[in-house]
Amino acid sequence: MAAGLERQLDRCMSGVVTTTNSSSSTPAFCTNTLVYENVKAAYNHLWNLIEANEAQLSSEVWSWLYSDEQGFVFEPLGALPPPAGQSPTESNIRQLWSLTFLAVARNGDMR
Repeated sequence: MAAGLERQLDRCMSGVVTTTNSSSSTPAFCTNTLVYENVKAAYNHLWNLIEANEAQLSSEVWSWLYSDEQGFVFEPLGALPPPAGQSPTESNIRQLWSLTFLAVARNGDMR
């Protein structure tokens, strides 16, 4: 998601459009200040969240536990207790793979 937002913002900075049905050198959202600033704010908010969780980014597989006292808390997947009456499993919809960030970095020019 971060890389996708960056690509869209970069289209505003580069002035190059890759679509064949556009006669403008920049996408329309780039000239709409409200939309552009919202996309930029979303990009930076997402990166702020990513950077706030750097300690977990190198964990291969993780999930979370939720409690009313602490909210969501990081938990390695292997440490999660199984649901009542079930055996532990490593196949869970809440698995989050984090190794993507080895190849993706924040663009400081878009702060």
